[in-house]
Amino acid sequence: MIDYGTFSERLEKQTANWELTVSFLKEWNLYEESAEPVESSEITEAETRLGELPQAFKEWLQLPYNPFFIKPRLFWTWLVYPDELEIWHPQGNPEKQFVVFKQEYQQCCEWAFRAEDLPLENPPVYWGLTDDDFPAEEWRKQNNTFSDFMLQLLIVRTVTGAKYCAESDDKSLLQKIPSLYKDMGFASWLEYGEGCRLFGGEDVILLLDSKPPWGDDKILRLAARSLEGLQKAKAAFGIEWDCWSIDGEQQPTERPA
Repeated sequence: MIDYGTFSERLEKQTANWELTVSFLKEWNLYEESAEPVESSEITEAETRLGELPQAFKEWLQLPYNPFFIKPRLFWTWLVYPDELEIWHPQGNPEKQFVVFKQEYQQCCEWAFRAEDLPLENPPVYWGLTDDDFPAEEWRKQNNTFSDFMLQLLIVRTVTGAKYCAESDDKSLLQKIPSLYKDMGFASWLEYGEGCRLFGGEDVILLLDSKPPWGDDKILRLAARSLEGLQKAKAAFGIEWDCWSIDGEQQPTERPA
C-alpha cells in the first residue's frame, strides 16, 4: 500500500517538473506512452506571435505519457492549443494580461498564465474567467507552478473517476478527516470552491468539500488504489455512505456496525 499521507513531503522534494506526475500515473495504473505530441512547428508559430512560452508548458505538450491526450474524458477540460493562444485582459484593466491555456468543459472557469510570466520556466497558474462580468480582482493564483497545477488536476479527476470509490454528504466528516488523514500539500482547488482540499492515507485519496459549478456537490469523495484501501477507509469513518462503487458498478449501501 502507498501512504498518500506523506504526499506533501514528496511534493516538496521533487526535483524535476514531471517526476511526481510519472510516479502517480504508474501508481494508479494510468501510465501509457501513446500520446500524440503537439507538433514543434505549432509551438514555434505561437512563440512567434506571443514571445517565449513557458518551458514546462512546452514539455507537457510533447510528453509521450501525457494523460490528457491519452484519457481526455478523465479531465473534462478543453486545452487551448498553441495556435489558439492569445493575450487577454479584463475590460478596462489593460495592466492585467493573461494567456488562457485551459478551460473547464462547461466554461465555468479557466486557467491561465499571466502574460508577464510567459518567459518563466515553470510559472504560476491563475484561475478565473474571461468574461467582462467577472471582476479582474477575482482572478486567483491556483498553483505556484504549471507542473503542480497539472498534477493537482490529474489527482482531482482521478478521485472522481477511480475504480474504487465512495461518496458522502455527511457534514460530520469535516471534523473527522484531519484526525484520520493528512493534507496532501496543495492549495484549495478553486474550480470546486474555497474549501475543496485533497487529503491522503494508505492507498486512499480524499477530495473534501467539493462543490463543482454544475451543482453535484459532495462533502467527501473518496478514491482508493485497491479494494483493501477502500474497505479500510470506509470502516475508519463509521458512517452510512451515500454510495460506493467498484469499477463503476454501485454496491449495496452498508450501515455502520
